[in-house]
Amino acid sequence: MPSKYTDEEREVVFDNNWTPEPNTGCWLWTKSVNPKGYGYFAYRTGKLAHRYSYEKFIGPILDDMTINHKCYNTCCVNPNHLELMTREENSKAENASPSGQIARQKMIVRANTTMRLRYSRPVKCITANQTFPSLNEAADKMGLRKGN
Repeated sequence: MPSKYTDEEREVVFDNNWTPEPNTGCWLWTKSVNPKGYGYFAYRTGKLAHRYSYEKFIGPILDDMTINHKCYNTCCVNPNHLELMTREENSKAENASPSGQIARQKMIVRANTTMRLRYSRPVKCITANQTFPSLNEAADKMGLRKGN
């Protein structure tokens, strides 16, 4: 069944749902994210937001390919931070990445300054280039707690 929404309408909705992060250049998705932190663009596309961004700005994604976040930020939709690769290449890149090495300590920071806190192990913040004893302390020091 054809969508009742035009490509132009989808683009407007997409562009209104991310915000630039000035320190990293990431475009942070401000709407729903899945449990792994990937933005979900449900405006009649059913796609992950970074995949929609890649297709919008760069081109189609072949069936056997996936998108890697060069910035290691799963909620980033900046097409300059996305690269096409095979699933095998993506798996190797993820395991070698700083975010892959600290996946259990991962925090999802959204543009509305909320975050999900998991575990209380030491965490290294790549953006701030600092290590904190826990995600709670990182959130406090960086002003990322809701209400700050």
